[in-house]
Amino acid sequence: MADPLHEFRTRGAGQLIEDLVPQVEMADTAEWLAQIVRWRKQFPLKYPKQGGLRAQHVLDRLNAVTKGDAILTTDVGQHQMWAAQFCLTRSNRAWLSSGGAGTMGFGFPAAIGAQFAQPHKKVWAIVGDGGFQMTCSELATACVNKLPVKCLIINNNYLGMIRQWQEMFYDNRLSGADLEGNPDFVKLAQAYGAKGLRIRRPADVDRILREAQAWDKGPCVVVAEVVKEDNVFPMIPAGASLSEMLIEKPKHRLEKPSGST
Repeated sequence: MADPLHEFRTRGAGQLIEDLVPQVEMADTAEWLAQIVRWRKQFPLKYPKQGGLRAQHVLDRLNAVTKGDAILTTDVGQHQMWAAQFCLTRSNRAWLSSGGAGTMGFGFPAAIGAQFAQPHKKVWAIVGDGGFQMTCSELATACVNKLPVKCLIINNNYLGMIRQWQEMFYDNRLSGADLEGNPDFVKLAQAYGAKGLRIRRPADVDRILREAQAWDKGPCVVVAEVVKEDNVFPMIPAGASLSEMLIEKPKHRLEKPSGST
């Protein structure tokens, strides 16, 4: 019998994978996908339609404006979860996110890279006000190279996910989550030479997103001034199982989570 380690060393991983592919049978996923469709109908995504500009509404409308035909990148935080829920993509390799790695600042540089790689595609970075400030100096790179990359800042003047965890698990004892010193992101974009747009009202969402979508003379930053305190669901507390998923704000105090967030 051939030694797998010897085969790996002499033939290389690429050849071994090619040899394995014909032996893999494609699974029949029709029943599982049909079940997912039923769940989506039974438990549709929803969010409040009153009470100010909602991040969910902005991202829902971004999906409508792009029609799923754009490369989307995300940063880390509440906006990342909402983007995953409301923004769809039609093609492979069009959703770029660091997942649960917690790499704040990833979203905008990733969008710049995607725009370099796909100059004829629409590319949107979806970021929060906290993460954007970790790499916003890359606006210089985008402007110098006249990249038509778009950046949607979900600005709630908070580290939203941090605030949500402190509210739900630490008796709302907030620490280091309020970003009251945020700059004017529209003026910041303009200072670099980018186009800057601002959304304050739900009635303006479609018009401004369409304007940004059509802009191709360089980078465009759209700042959505969303409600300050909003929570994202569903969520799974650190150390909990899938069966302990929270689908709405609990009415009782929760124990402090164990393990990593």
